[in-house]
Amino acid sequence: MYSKIIFFIVFFLISCKDFNTNINDEIIARVDSDYLYLSDFQKFNYDFKTKKDSLLAVNSYINKWALNQILLRQSLINLSEEKLAKINDLVENYKFDLITNNYTEFVVSSKLDTILTSTETFDLYKRNSTNFKLNEPIYRVKHINFLKNNVDRRGITRSFKRFNNEDKRFIDSLSFQFLDSFLADTIWLNQRELIKNISFINSDNFDDFFLKKRKYFEIKGETDLSLFNIIESIEANELAPFSYVKNIVENIVLNKRKLDLIENFNNEILNDAIKTKKFQVYEIMD
Repeated sequence: MYSKIIFFIVFFLISCKDFNTNINDEIIARVDSDYLYLSDFQKFNYDFKTKKDSLLAVNSYINKWALNQILLRQSLINLSEEKLAKINDLVENYKFDLITNNYTEFVVSSKLDTILTSTETFDLYKRNSTNFKLNEPIYRVKHINFLKNNVDRRGITRSFKRFNNEDKRFIDSLSFQFLDSFLADTIWLNQRELIKNISFINSDNFDDFFLKKRKYFEIKGETDLSLFNIIESIEANELAPFSYVKNIVENIVLNKRKLDLIENFNNEILNDAIKTKKFQVYEIMD
């Protein structure tokens, strides 16, 4: 009998998924005066691969529901009144915070101006520069990798080293010949990002490149050649460049605007309640 019920539930779920079937509600299980109905399974998050999976999943759902009901009853019987009162307070406080915070978030989001000016963000960065110290070194680099027998090898190497605007256009015109490249030379990268973006750099050989005075390297493979240039570096505990922390600064500005809006919103609610006599503080008589 129990297995027939499980099969019926699985059929119901599949039918609802495919046809939005409307079936009269049926009782599936009971724990004392609480019932699990067939309609409750419409909230069931399922992705059955096989018939066996579906049977196991539905059976597990029923048993979990029953276990939760039994545990709740035992908890209400065995926990002290004081403990239950504290739990109820926590539940009510959580419910209150959840509802009011969502409403405040909704109101503030509708009023929040997310357009930032470069002057506003840069001014905050300058005023709080001591808060934007680096906790690790960062670097600006460029890199290309191409076949050794490339007929433009000499011109590519010369332009890569010099890298003026004309050289950049020349290298860009040959980019389809490169096996790999990183030419975003204005972007600052830390060690983890360098290892991710430059194929021949790893944690074992990192110091071989970045702790030497040399800034230009040629790494020769059997058939390919890599050109690598360290353009600039900034050590840990130095001020981070604005471009490196720009996203952080923008988030700080937006968060400050948001906090200001929340404060103003709360004040408006209180003031309006006082004006309309919905809120009143009574004097305590001695």
